[in-house]
Amino acid sequence: MPFEWLVQLVPPLKNRAFSISSSPLTHPDQVHLTVDVVSWTTPFKRKRRGLCSTWLASIDPEQSMNVLSHSSDFFAFLVPTNDPWLPGPGDGRLNSEVINISYTIVSDLVDTSTGSWKYGVIEDLFEGNIRVRIRSIPLSSLNLPDELIWRHDGIRVYTMKNGYRLLLDEHDTGSAIISDSLSCFYNILWSTNLPAKILITMWQVVNNFLLTFANLQLRQLNVCNICPLCQHLNESVEHFMRNCPPELVVKFNFDSAFSSQAKTATSRVLGRNTNSLIMAGCSVSHRDVADAFIAEALPGK
Repeated sequence: MPFEWLVQLVPPLKNRAFSISSSPLTHPDQVHLTVDVVSWTTPFKRKRRGLCSTWLASIDPEQSMNVLSHSSDFFAFLVPTNDPWLPGPGDGRLNSEVINISYTIVSDLVDTSTGSWKYGVIEDLFEGNIRVRIRSIPLSSLNLPDELIWRHDGIRVYTMKNGYRLLLDEHDTGSAIISDSLSCFYNILWSTNLPAKILITMWQVVNNFLLTFANLQLRQLNVCNICPLCQHLNESVEHFMRNCPPELVVKFNFDSAFSSQAKTATSRVLGRNTNSLIMAGCSVSHRDVADAFIAEALPGK
């Protein structure tokens, strides 16, 4: 891939926003942040870490840095303002112009003895339209304790890490969780003894992640979306994998086997036509091969 394409593909780093977790009453001259170091394992069993949180955890506590502070669009002291839970038009988020630290969660607005809203508190904290929308939410007359259940892993307890892991497992740009059939396909795929590069390529094909000209255009790159082999069709994954190359093209495949103990390698080159018939092929043995990377490069010589 040309370097200028890579520069266009990689977006600039975005600002990281963290909420202040300290009180000026306790630390009048300090501001404290609580940051969880993000880490996860990819479907290819590779460890990944969050960029900003990992950097913050690695720096010297005495080191100084420049930060940018800004106010929020709503008061964050009231947890309901962070989540869309109100019925009716709009984004469903709560907005209050009155600060009262006695009310930090939705249950603080409910009278548990009667199973009804605390109408006086709602009148004091919120404007007319917000009051009506809150009071329109029916409450259960049964005084049962709440139970928090996270149904997407075995421990049934939500953490930021397993919530982020669930987002990574989403399919079709996050619109739906991977279906059972696709999960079964992945389980069978990863249990095979195929080389990692073949497994990764198959995963890229299934998820439409191959860097074809059609996908590069979708990422706003200025490229010509014409297949370089047939010269007249758009180079999509479907076209690349099934409808191309044309009849008069022979496709060559290179592969190598490497022994780390004997430092030997065997390279094979096969040429196939569009009907998958082998038109040419050869195998070559190599000695004194330094590593697997060199072994992969030898067939192209």
